[in-house]
Amino acid sequence: SSVVEHLLDVKRAESSILSSRTNVPGSMKYYINMVSFSYVYLGTCAVFLAVWLLLYVLRKDTRRQMLTMSLLVGIVSICTLYFWYTVDWWHPKTVTNTRIGIEDFLIGFAGGGVMSVCYEIFSGIRYRYSGSTSYTVRALAMLVFLACITSVFFYGFALSSFWSTVLGLSITTVIMLLFRPDLLGNSILSGVLSLLLVLPAYGFILYASPTWVLETYDWRYLSGVLVVGIPIEELVFWFLSGLFFGPFYEFWKSGTIRKE
Repeated sequence: SSVVEHLLDVKRAESSILSSRTNVPGSMKYYINMVSFSYVYLGTCAVFLAVWLLLYVLRKDTRRQMLTMSLLVGIVSICTLYFWYTVDWWHPKTVTNTRIGIEDFLIGFAGGGVMSVCYEIFSGIRYRYSGSTSYTVRALAMLVFLACITSVFFYGFALSSFWSTVLGLSITTVIMLLFRPDLLGNSILSGVLSLLLVLPAYGFILYASPTWVLETYDWRYLSGVLVVGIPIEELVFWFLSGLFFGPFYEFWKSGTIRKE
């Protein structure tokens, strides 16, 4: 696609500049990667963690929820990256130079916590939780279903990890909202806010290492379409993740809006 061709031109420009090291045009200096590829992913996690810390400080009553969902999604993130996303979506360099690194946990930890409370913090709504064992079983079954159906699409129907995730998250979110239609507003706003969360993180990436996106993603299985420099698949992924994980804690703990 023209987008990928443009990125290749950027990479060629960078290589030319780095080989000469002299007479670097001012308009081209932004093509030089300012941060080593090995640290870009970790730096991106730091941006996510900064947002996480801000929300953690803002609301004391959501801290337990944040920590719970952060740990849950952090673990889920490691599993999904190993079995799906590093197969055909992306191959980010880690500080340990391994397929899975601490960054994979950190980005899930921060993202999961932010997604779970962003609706409450921005809307000012507070929930009351019952925490019945039966609801815990139902929530666990929902996660197992999500993992199974996504795996069926990926391994059984040989769809890409992106499309497998899109279908898996969409179907599972619809089922969850059929059980709890009152969480629809929470789901939609959480999806939108999760999408916005990606922007400062990618702002760091594009500034620190302009060619990181080109080098990291597996363009054979992606569309090649960029929106403000971000692969459109990433935007879809974060929106759908917010739709599901945003209200998941309320679904799990049978949260209902507290009447003031």
